[in-house]
Amino acid sequence: MSRTTLTSSSYAVLGLLARRPSSGYELGTRAAASIDNFWPLTRMHIYGELAKLEALGYVVGVEVAQELLPDKRVYSVTPHGAQALDAWLTDPDPGVPRPRHPMLVKLFFGERLSPEQTAALLVRYRAQALARRDRNSPRDQAAVRP
Repeated sequence: MSRTTLTSSSYAVLGLLARRPSSGYELGTRAAASIDNFWPLTRMHIYGELAKLEALGYVVGVEVAQELLPDKRVYSVTPHGAQALDAWLTDPDPGVPRPRHPMLVKLFFGERLSPEQTAALLVRYRAQALARRDRNSPRDQAAVRP
């Protein structure tokens, strides 16, 4: 399946699972304590992403019996899912700027990248940001001075 079918939220869920297999409830708690400041995910959204990622073969869920609590489904990233996550992390496209910032999600999971890959990602991102700034700046700076 193509990377373009996944959203940055999908990759955020993959990244959290790449750090540690978890249930949907646990993912919600971990997201709230980590990426919530720049990429909030509700538990409802997480469960939807998990279903999509499992259908794509990017994660696998296993039922786990618990004493005194209802059984839970614990998800882990498959090799195919890890490959998709790593490909997304190295893609310099920062995504569509919104209150959620895909580049910050990439940097949060940057421990999966080498320092050189992270530096290259930031260099490309900076160049793209400067190009966007230059495209959106007035052509004649004198025209905007009072």
